Amino acid sequence: MATQFIKRMLGIHHQSHVKPLKNLSYFGSLRHGYLVTDNFSESDSIYYGVSAGEDIFDPSSSGINDFHQVKDDVNYGVPLTLDKPLAPYEYNISSKQFSEIKFIAVGLWDQKKIPRFYDPEKENYCSHSAFLFTAPKKFIDTPVNPLNELMKQLDHAHIYLLKIDIEGTEYKVIDTIIEDKLNVKAILVKFDEFYNTKYKSFLFRIKKSCAKLRKAGYVLAHSTLAMKHLFIRTDIYDQLKKLEVNA
Repeated sequence: MATQFIKRMLGIHHQSHVKPLKNLSYFGSLRHGYLVTDNFSESDSIYYGVSAGEDIFDPSSSGINDFHQVKDDVNYGVPLTLDKPLAPYEYNISSKQFSEIKFIAVGLWDQKKIPRFYDPEKENYCSHSAFLFTAPKKFIDTPVNPLNELMKQLDHAHIYLLKIDIEGTEYKVIDTIIEDKLNVKAILVKFDEFYNTKYKSFLFRIKKSCAKLRKAGYVLAHSTLAMKHLFIRTDIYDQLKKLEVNA
């Protein structure tokens, strides 16, 4: 209890500054899913899922092969089940829906480059990282782009929902969203230092990054103990709040 009180006083508690919404639905497996707002988007809304992780593919050079395997399974009606050992989760997705998903073989960063992503230091961890891991000898070199460049490449003027689960690089990407004044209506972000550090100082990095988003006009609508956050732009948040009142 004392620890939680101190965290709240310091503004590093996972519920600090949360302004909850009522109408939220959970999507994804037990370990990798997120809560997303209802009544938020249309069928033609643009979603970016950056580093889809275990749910779809590993962030490695073989990722495109894994993606095509999932596509084949969906087209042939093979059940797509993740997290089999722990909590089996089966995706219900049609081939038509899957055809609308586009695989882009590039990561996000604050500049265009080819950084080195190192193997995870934990045996039970699947994702590579250029930020969290530096000791392992094995690595992959992967191209990355700033979000504004990727949006130009794809001819997208706005994004309805951006999910970033990018193993420590989220700080850089959040900064670019703010600095470039990108039209992103909602952001799902997982701060991965929570799983890969021995020191609590990372909580202040998360606090600083969240404060930047709030100052830029986003509302923290949901947060989990594992530092998975849902930010919604203020104008959209206000619309959703009105729907709650009128329901």
